[in-house]
Amino acid sequence: AVLLANNLRGARGMPGVVVHGWAVLGCLLVVLATAASLAFAYLGVPLLDRAPALALHVALAAYGFMGLLAFGMSYILVPMFALSAAPDERQALASCALVVVALALAALAAFGVAPLPLRVVALAIGSVAVALHLRLMHQALRSGMRRELGRSFTLVRIGWVSLVASLVAALAVVLDAPLAGAPTLFGLALVGGWLLTFVLGILQRILPFLASMHAPRRAKRSPTPSSLSSDRPLALHFYCHLAALAGLALAVLADSPPIATGAAGVGALGAAAFAAFFLILLRRMRGAGPLARSGTASVA
Repeated sequence: AVLLANNLRGARGMPGVVVHGWAVLGCLLVVLATAASLAFAYLGVPLLDRAPALALHVALAAYGFMGLLAFGMSYILVPMFALSAAPDERQALASCALVVVALALAALAAFGVAPLPLRVVALAIGSVAVALHLRLMHQALRSGMRRELGRSFTLVRIGWVSLVASLVAALAVVLDAPLAGAPTLFGLALVGGWLLTFVLGILQRILPFLASMHAPRRAKRSPTPSSLSSDRPLALHFYCHLAALAGLALAVLADSPPIATGAAGVGALGAAAFAAFFLILLRRMRGAGPLARSGTASVA
């Protein structure tokens, strides 16, 4: 947090990203405070009542800290991968402001201030913020010179769909809709569908890029990101991850522990495949000289 704050203070340009960064830090402070309160509750000295502390923690951790971080970094990474122009700064700032307003209303509702109306309004404002953000992302992908971004951006798009689904599930929870397992589906869409799927898609793109930058310079040119990556583990991870998400959703709707266990096993296999991708990446990065590169290519 201190490192990020120092970087933000010295930032010049890209005000949309910088504002997202400051909002992320503010949310992180609240997340840490509520986490401390929930932890101290087990010692009999809660800093806040459990209900408001939990409501604040969930909203500001998932949609505030991690959500705004994903939004802000997307304004850099998505245009970089798609080779498109930077998104409109005013619209990015408007999206960020709407998210902050929605989180503030959710915080008031957590403390018992007109909880039902404020939560509904917060979700409505948050939905507008998400729609604006996704519009900017769609424009970046549509106008980019690189149109085919592979499975990694299929995961990113599924993450965006899951973000919208999490807002729908949150509304069902707020309105106490007669939907079996609505709170669990909300958690699955929010954490597994949105945050995890999005970050896994981005990591598949950014890790080979960073590895190529830090590979040993034993030749005139650095190794390309594609030469350091490995497609087979990523393909296995892709299908396992999606099957696990679908299986968990089915398990919630059917209230079936065996289906959940099977989905967890498939997800674990996908996680192992992603770990293999990362280990292969490290091995190729460390042996990226002219002789080693030909050897790792034959292994692939």
